[in-house]
Amino acid sequence: MRDDGDRCLRAVEARTTPAGPYRTQAPLEQQAITRSLTADRLVHLQDALRRWRERFPDVRTRAEVVDAGAAEALLEASHGASLVVLGRRAPGHPMAAPRLGPVTHVVLHRARVPVAVVPHD
Repeated sequence: MRDDGDRCLRAVEARTTPAGPYRTQAPLEQQAITRSLTADRLVHLQDALRRWRERFPDVRTRAEVVDAGAAEALLEASHGASLVVLGRRAPGHPMAAPRLGPVTHVVLHRARVPVAVVPHD
């Protein structure tokens, strides 16, 4: 992924603002809650990347959390990318489905760059 003209690995986590009772609150309170949820997810994503950053210190990385649907966010992030990498639960994982999920399906069909689907546990 391009980052100020340099190559960079971008880790993107998409999340949508959850429905719930706080939606009835004032817009400023909703924004504060959304910022807090996004900040919490960003910390979690950075923690997940930490061991890889330590193992490959020469690889520039950028973690971001976006408020959008997963397929939409990944397609947007793919603009200017060389490759999109999606995780898929490995066979044998209790949550693994016998097919590709809807996000992977959309990205495979609509991305304009190569897509790698990588099994993980």
